[in-house]
Amino acid sequence: MGTQSIFLYFQAMACHCLQEWCSRRHAILSTNNIHTLGQIAPATPVLLVVALAGLLAGCTVPMGTLHPGPVASIDRTAIPARDASSLYRLRDDWLRFDFDSDMDYARLIRRRELNVSVRLHWCGKEVPGRWLTSSLLFSEDGQVDKASRLVPVSDSRPGGSTVYAYHAYVRIDVPGGRPMPPGSPEQAGDYDLRHPSDDLCLSVGGGDMVGNHGESTVLVYPVDVVGAAARLNLPTPLTRKP
Repeated sequence: MGTQSIFLYFQAMACHCLQEWCSRRHAILSTNNIHTLGQIAPATPVLLVVALAGLLAGCTVPMGTLHPGPVASIDRTAIPARDASSLYRLRDDWLRFDFDSDMDYARLIRRRELNVSVRLHWCGKEVPGRWLTSSLLFSEDGQVDKASRLVPVSDSRPGGSTVYAYHAYVRIDVPGGRPMPPGSPEQAGDYDLRHPSDDLCLSVGGGDMVGNHGESTVLVYPVDVVGAAARLNLPTPLTRKP
């Protein structure tokens, strides 16, 4: 077994131990049975030590399977007020990406305390391309957070199950050199989705301060689809001075 395989095995065992410790701790706090408490308590310190050691490397958190919906340019005046209040630089031009997932991300945020966002990058050929931006995750009730209570929808695909509907807004044009204030979406250089250089990859990812992290499956939007949607019903962008 190689070094990487050993590391991944230890990480998986540590995550399992942490989950086991949490479930036993819940049993201790909720039971009134003294005999049961005596059986559970002695094993708790061992499980906790192993789990905390593994947390130095973090655990991988399942983030669900995405299915694509429509992508279209949207006039800023057509963005619902509950979404617009969370967006930075609302006066810019936007693309809206709709998709669904088998994961209730609000429930995941409540249970695991992860920071969840939509991630976009050029897909690349053999390796992932350049990171473009991160975006807030929305449901029909606004930005998804731990207070959200998501209502599942029926999956129309054959053999489909219950899914949750989401969407994200992505700025169409980000020129280079624009200063970004603290708290604004992370940017990685300039881009113009009216003239994309590659297919666009979208996923939902999350993480926390102790290294737990995860990422959903990746949606691929072909370069011609992205470019056509970004150019539809939008004025020719003004030339910006350096």
